[in-house]
Amino acid sequence: MIEKKMEYRGSKSVSDLKIPTSHIKKSDTVKEQRVDGSWHFSLYNNNNALKKMCLRYTLMNFERNRQVKILSNWINVLRTYTTIATDKPMFVNKSIINPWFFTGFADAEGSFSILIQPNSKYKTNWRIKAIFAIALHKKDTGLLENIQSSLGVGKLHKHGENSVQYRVESINDLQIIIDHFDKYPLVSAKLADYILFKKAFYIIKLQEHLTKEGLLKLVGIKSSLNLGLSTNLKKAFPNWNEYVITRP
Repeated sequence: MIEKKMEYRGSKSVSDLKIPTSHIKKSDTVKEQRVDGSWHFSLYNNNNALKKMCLRYTLMNFERNRQVKILSNWINVLRTYTTIATDKPMFVNKSIINPWFFTGFADAEGSFSILIQPNSKYKTNWRIKAIFAIALHKKDTGLLENIQSSLGVGKLHKHGENSVQYRVESINDLQIIIDHFDKYPLVSAKLADYILFKKAFYIIKLQEHLTKEGLLKLVGIKSSLNLGLSTNLKKAFPNWNEYVITRP
């Protein structure tokens, strides 16, 4: 229903309970109604000696504190908070994400991975990188921005035509992620991925990955993480089975 098209409606109340019932006049009553604002009016007794200011009763849900004064118009406001019926990035007020919300969200949408790529620029001929990421549809970019702002680390990247990825990959930034999940633990099967990821993180942080032994440890960890080793990595490390770390 559209309030501004329904005129006044509702019950009436006596504006001053001290006035005897037999002396109540029409001017002494106030309608309880939905209106577009609140105002005061003067009330006089028969001798024109009593003057009071009375506030009109309203069902405004404290609209004086809000930008929308017509209740039915809140439908349009609420639409800006939904991820349905729009392909544009949703509007999200910049706010601090609850840490437990972030953990739960990561349980569902987060991923922990170890990148192992051939690269002759490195001493071991392999490039190593630990990555924590969350990928969502581009209309939920606002939520990823809130997560980024709340944690103070990571970057947003375009991830396919309609997807955006929040990614944390530097050692210093990943330390923030590790500290978070140690304090607010994951509860799903993804906890096993995190435990393996954390082992790999410290190998990289201590620069053990620059040695052959450290590299093989990472191969063993990656074999139990997510989808395991690719066909190319299995060919590059034919004895990878010897380094497998049992999945927690």
